[in-house]
Amino acid sequence: MMDGSQSQKNHTFTFLLLLTLGALYLSFLIARPFLSAIILAALLAVATYPLFTFLLRYVRKRSAAALLATLVILLGLILPTIFVVNTIADEMKALYGWLNEQASDGSGWEGLLTRFTNPPARWIEQKPGFPGRRSDAPRLAGSRM
Repeated sequence: MMDGSQSQKNHTFTFLLLLTLGALYLSFLIARPFLSAIILAALLAVATYPLFTFLLRYVRKRSAAALLATLVILLGLILPTIFVVNTIADEMKALYGWLNEQASDGSGWEGLLTRFTNPPARWIEQKPGFPGRRSDAPRLAGSRM
């Protein structure tokens, strides 16, 4: 049998456990907006640590090796991004020119969009069982009852 002091200890332990769990949950709520950035930073640090140790062998100063590793990583991220954005901008410029050329038949952008969207819409409407067809509408409505 448990005496009064053991029961008191169990109640105290349960209370402190619930208090700790509540504090951990509230801490999680505070940190939740930053968790993705913290996880990404940890992954990046683990992934680039071999580069840092490689540079440390040749530079001998930790701060200089950290600076070089940071510059290499920034260049490795920024240069491809610049090339991709530049390529996308060139392609968008070419697409805009092509679309203007296609829309120059007098009907403008509305006519161009109609030419692009009407054939698929007609093809879909020709399929049996498509609710947009007037001949199928009564049959489909009756089959749902």
